Amino acid sequence: MESQIGSLFDILLERTEQLIVNDSVGFADVIFKPNGNDYPLLKCLGIGGNSKMSYLMGNDFTSLEWLGLGRMMMLESLVPRDVTTNPFKKLKVIQIGTCEQLRNIFSFFIFEGLSNLQKIEVNYCNTMDEIVSVEIEDQNAIFESPLTTLHLEGLQKLTSFCTKPFIQQSPQTMIPFFDQRVSFPKLKYLSITRGDNLEMLWHNNGLIGSSFSQLVAIIIKGCNRLRCILPSNIVTALVCLDTLDIVGCELLERVFEIENPIFCDKKVVPLTFLRLRSLPNLKYVWSKDVNDVLAFPNLKNVDVTDCPKLRSIFPASFTKYFEQIESLTVDEQNEIFPVDEASELGQVVLFRSLRTFTMSCKLAMKESFWRISKFLQLESLTLIGSEDDKMITLPLKMTEVLYQRCANLKNLELRNLPKLMQVWNNINQMTTIKFFNLVDLEVYDCDGMINLFNLKNLVNLNSIKIFCCKGMTSIVAVEGEGEEEKSEIIIFIKLTEVYLRNLPTLASFYSGKCRLKFPLLKMLDIEECNEMETFSNGIDDKVSVLPAPDPKPFFTHKVSCPENLSIMGGNNLEMLWHNNAPITSSFYKLQSIIIRDCNKLRCMFPSNIVTSFVFLNTLCIFSCELLERIFDIEKLSSGDTEVVPLPLARIILKGLPNLKYVWSNDVGEVLAFPNIKEVDVTVCPKLSSIFPASFTKYIEQIERLIVNVQNEIFVVDEATMLGKVVLFQSLRILTMTCKQGWS
Repeated sequence: MESQIGSLFDILLERTEQLIVNDSVGFADVIFKPNGNDYPLLKCLGIGGNSKMSYLMGNDFTSLEWLGLGRMMMLESLVPRDVTTNPFKKLKVIQIGTCEQLRNIFSFFIFEGLSNLQKIEVNYCNTMDEIVSVEIEDQNAIFESPLTTLHLEGLQKLTSFCTKPFIQQSPQTMIPFFDQRVSFPKLKYLSITRGDNLEMLWHNNGLIGSSFSQLVAIIIKGCNRLRCILPSNIVTALVCLDTLDIVGCELLERVFEIENPIFCDKKVVPLTFLRLRSLPNLKYVWSKDVNDVLAFPNLKNVDVTDCPKLRSIFPASFTKYFEQIESLTVDEQNEIFPVDEASELGQVVLFRSLRTFTMSCKLAMKESFWRISKFLQLESLTLIGSEDDKMITLPLKMTEVLYQRCANLKNLELRNLPKLMQVWNNINQMTTIKFFNLVDLEVYDCDGMINLFNLKNLVNLNSIKIFCCKGMTSIVAVEGEGEEEKSEIIIFIKLTEVYLRNLPTLASFYSGKCRLKFPLLKMLDIEECNEMETFSNGIDDKVSVLPAPDPKPFFTHKVSCPENLSIMGGNNLEMLWHNNAPITSSFYKLQSIIIRDCNKLRCMFPSNIVTSFVFLNTLCIFSCELLERIFDIEKLSSGDTEVVPLPLARIILKGLPNLKYVWSNDVGEVLAFPNIKEVDVTVCPKLSSIFPASFTKYIEQIERLIVNVQNEIFVVDEATMLGKVVLFQSLRILTMTCKQGWS
């Protein structure tokens, strides 16, 4: 039987160009046997999951261009050591992953015959200590590789690309990953991650010819024994280097080592992106002032964070290159440049092109930094503090610079400033400084803040995100609001989204007397704001004659609703809408409503409000313990009200232990639901039936229905008495669960 299968595959493979074998039963052992056939047309071969093969057997892959091997636990080599011909002459790409016994990929004999090889990718081969093995007879050979991409990850024993055979070295000798045996004149992308055994990347004697002259990107992550990235004899070869990304290398002390430069003329390094992160022992990016040695005229993106031993990123002489930087990120522990030294020299630091700036609280407190720095294009500013920061208000010099010199500022983000009480020094400053172009405002973990901004100085905001501010009671301040402003209307003309999350003392968005309008608001997301009772307390002269409701509604008629509303964890919320006010168009834009864990709510939609939702498509309610009814229509009558179509397509009700009815009365002559397609009602033990008998005519279009068997879909006995035939014409999914539980 095995021979028949092998013969059949031999015939098929003679004509096959692509073969992928997920080999859990040993097919590959049958196909690739010793002294097997040639596969003249096969260009793409992938084998995964084989647990027996030690190597690809004696086959000639004359046309093979792509080879992928994964989870081949017994694979020791691609071909036997005694192979005398190269079976992979046209190979362009090889990708290998999780081959636990594989110590290397090629012999030097095979490797030097791969004149088309462009990419090597190897992941998590735990015993691999080299890429190419060199025999004693090959130790003096030098090969120029056409490789353009080298990606290595999780090779914990890897020490070098090629090893020298039979050479005794002292334990103190560091083995370079790239020696002088192979040159890489076409290599563009080098990525090494989790190379825990790597101590040195380059040979001390420099490079061969034009090796690495095309290198564009170097990415090194989690190589915990490396101490230097680019020694002085390497830097001059990197004439195309664009990206340098170094992350999580524990012992790394220096990036550019230029203590003993071997060149006299200043060399241009075309670096545009530099990222250094989580390098606990990094002492300097440059071992000395590079002004007379190296030039970096193209640098645009710099990100240096979590490097506690690094005092400053750039020397003072580097400030002339700041003009072209577009994005800059530094944290609490690092200065961008020696500010005091630059200030003493009378330098003006021009950030001509800087658009995105993430800075530390420590740097922001330095008045000298703001005095000598100029920002012409700044659009986004993020200020990050720490638990020890004592900043109570943004420094006056900083706010003046932002206001006077940063007319393009659109995004402001404040993070982890525990003592910060207000963004501006005082209410006069808050009132007079208006960031008219500010679009996005984000605040995280600022526990000392009570409110955020004045009502009138940020009316052009597009997005507001406030997370985890324990002391905040309202978002908008009300100081200085006079009695005459009671009925004033403030329009947030561009606001499209508001996210308020984990604000345990927040009582309202705005507690003043003005009326707020949000004509473009699409998303209002409120989560874990347990003290929030109402969105706004402003007085509307159109409804001020009505008695004050008890309990207080979350939305009054002074606030227009968004398109999407999400409230989670509103444990102090008892009523969403004003149940005494007349029906208005305040809520007509609402398209989706999601309510979760609002344990004091008893009714979702009172009778006066239900017909306002002319665009409502989705209604989802979860885990509201006291909720008894969804649509309360007791006060509506068919005699004076036309049938109102609601476009509701999706309704999900889950975990509502006290829900008694979805509709308080038969809605047949009051409301219509022509678009209903998905209904999911589970864990509502007190709900006897979901729909009234008159609703059966809308069941035709339902496509997905999930219910507990304890709940009737409709009142079956009543429908039977009326002689109704219930046609589930479009139903594709029906789930009826027995247990009163959900996840």
